[in-house]
Amino acid sequence: MYFTDKNPEAHQALYSQLTEQYDADDGAFSAACYLVSLPAVYGSVPEGKTGSNPLSWYWGPFDPVLDRRGESAAVGSLPAGLKQLVRVGAELFAGRSLHFQLAEAQKVWSEDEYRVFVQALVIYRAGCPFPAE
Repeated sequence: MYFTDKNPEAHQALYSQLTEQYDADDGAFSAACYLVSLPAVYGSVPEGKTGSNPLSWYWGPFDPVLDRRGESAAVGSLPAGLKQLVRVGAELFAGRSLHFQLAEAQKVWSEDEYRVFVQALVIYRAGCPFPAE
């Protein structure tokens, strides 16, 4: 299993923690836990904003132009590559299109972020959490 090359031990530990905390037993929950467990993302989650799922902090106020809830300020504050990874997690978790744009993501992702994206898809398609080994 791939963990970010920036801090693989922390990513692995946070992934284990979140999959246990949220009892992640399907691909959507597991992929969301994997992406939120990136240390730079996890550190941006506002205190007290975790709820019934690992992406409860993703949602911002309702946007009447989009006719749906927008993204939170915490998502907006992330660097472009991480923001796109969080958007991947939100779309996989919600099961519908939201704000992720693959063409834009490809322009801003580092090799590490791309590999994280691929691993998230593998987790999602497997339908269950991978052991964080």
